[in-house]
Amino acid sequence: MDLADDGTIEPGLAAMGRWRQDQRRLRENEGCRRKTRTGGETMTVKLLTFLGVGKNGHYDPYCYHFGEDVSEETPYIQRALMELLHKTAHPPEEMYVFLTPEAERQSWLGPGKLKEQLITLREKVYFSWIPVPILGATKTKEIWEDFKTVFDVLHPEDEVIFDITHSFRHQPMMALLILHFARITKNIMVRGIYYGNIYEVPAQVVDLTSFADLQDWIINVYAFTEMGRAEPFNEWVRNKKSMAARTKGQGQAIEPIQKMARSWVELTTALQACRGPLVRDKAVLARRILENFKDQAEALPDFQPINILLDRVNRELQPMEDDDVIQAGFAAIDWCKRHGLVQQTFTLLNELVITAVCEREGYDKQRVNDREDVARHLHYASKLKDKRPVDSSSESYNMELVNRLLQYPEMVKWFHDIANYRNDFNHAGWRSDPKEAKTIMNFLDNHYEEVCDAIRDYWQHSSVQA
Repeated sequence: MDLADDGTIEPGLAAMGRWRQDQRRLRENEGCRRKTRTGGETMTVKLLTFLGVGKNGHYDPYCYHFGEDVSEETPYIQRALMELLHKTAHPPEEMYVFLTPEAERQSWLGPGKLKEQLITLREKVYFSWIPVPILGATKTKEIWEDFKTVFDVLHPEDEVIFDITHSFRHQPMMALLILHFARITKNIMVRGIYYGNIYEVPAQVVDLTSFADLQDWIINVYAFTEMGRAEPFNEWVRNKKSMAARTKGQGQAIEPIQKMARSWVELTTALQACRGPLVRDKAVLARRILENFKDQAEALPDFQPINILLDRVNRELQPMEDDDVIQAGFAAIDWCKRHGLVQQTFTLLNELVITAVCEREGYDKQRVNDREDVARHLHYASKLKDKRPVDSSSESYNMELVNRLLQYPEMVKWFHDIANYRNDFNHAGWRSDPKEAKTIMNFLDNHYEEVCDAIRDYWQHSSVQA
């Protein structure tokens, strides 16, 4: 990074521009040798921190406590935090100190200031530091300039620790936003968010990492409940476990969460693949694992907001574990419809009618031949209802069954329509008269409730045949 003639950091946008040019050159040089998390190699652990000016340009010295460890006395949380984190399994290798021109003059350069203290600390532990100029202003344009400056120090798959002790005004919110943005765009992992609390006696380093974790929980639970996707949650847990495994004793703490994530994936996979007989069992398992996890986490303060999220998941899963096979089937179909699984919705609706008739007429709902025979009778009843041509000489039908089905003309009608849509899907529209995509979607929007009501009417009022 270029410095002014007097050795200080150049203020304003000019210095930031030079900083970014240097960063681009560094990234180009590092491109061929950076390691990746997916490759199983060691990542760069970076500590990001804002440097302030203190009260009247001065910070009081403290010994900071972090778990069982205590730092040497220092006015600067950055120095204390680097010392304390070097007693952990994976300490930061690089420190990026974000500072305004005023902070550079008041707190960075000079006897006893932070730069000198870091030089002294490096005699004991190895790390590098880079001062990074920011504007620290409150105008919108300048805030976004600072956002870009902080974001640019992060490389893909970095592991990041953020110290927000001396961040002020909008900076704590900006820090969380940057971390969230970088997790999505650069696949970074947040190893820690810390705050040096001097108002507690003795002074403490407070771990706020759970706030970033809560963001991830919110996003992943939303993806599951609103979009029907469990893969993002499973991937996040897998990455968390990979990172925790490198910290003694923490890998096992992720196991219950990973077990829950896997159960969500198994359920959504069963729904996406139209595994009708498996859906209820997967829902029962997912809900049991969820309840066990909630019981274990109930006493942990960090998990109180998460339990609220999991209550929502619980409400989503509960209908699918109904003992009544048809009611459980409706719940699975409703999930598919709400989450845009259109082909699965038609397929499961079609098969639910067949299952209902099998149950009422004494057929084995698991046997392919029995299900095909029921479908054949439903199609025949549909032709008779609509007075379409039939060729009764080529096949024999159980007319008592056909007549019983005709007592529920709405179900017979919708079965025919749904089967037609299902076939259109299965042939990917390669038919003589393919339906428009909008027509398919409109059918569900306009007739879904009617279809379900017709099936329910049959299920509730038809008699079980001996």
